[in-house]
Amino acid sequence: KENFPGQKDQLREAKRNIEEGDYFYEMKNPVKFKFALERYLKAQEFNPNSASLNFKLGICYLYSNFKIKAKPHFEKAYQLDPMVSPDIHYYLGRGYHLNMDWDKAIKEYEEYKLTLVGKAANPVKLKDAAKKIKECTHGRELVKSPVRVFIDNIGNVVNTQYPEYGPVISADEDVMLFTSR
Repeated sequence: KENFPGQKDQLREAKRNIEEGDYFYEMKNPVKFKFALERYLKAQEFNPNSASLNFKLGICYLYSNFKIKAKPHFEKAYQLDPMVSPDIHYYLGRGYHLNMDWDKAIKEYEEYKLTLVGKAANPVKLKDAAKKIKECTHGRELVKSPVRVFIDNIGNVVNTQYPEYGPVISADEDVMLFTSR
């Protein structure tokens, strides 16, 4: 209230949006993060300088079709409060990783690994961070020599108005199997 004098109604609305967003966020269900994201974005319009809100927005974006939008939220959360989450360096690494900023991603993953060593080190988290570092190293090398590809539309038998995905092509390239909704 002290930070937003004279904005009682807007503050109440922002708090309501955060509470509704938290309801969906706490489900930890990737489908529900979409609903949390909608509420958090409304709350952020009122207060863009909340570390926890920016962190949650970053998480929601990681589970959306717009993953690269997570990075600025993780950066802002860290800038506002470096202790916003024990895993902030991992998520900063993910943000940089998804935006192909390989060196910054590796630095953040390394920092994350250091935070894990001080605790009862979780071997799964350590292994994941090491894997992400390898991915960044490979990504850096692959970007140096891009490969030109051509994408052809194979017609309305496959490309319908409904989602088609998960194609698998046989070794002799005679058969393609895919999922259609």
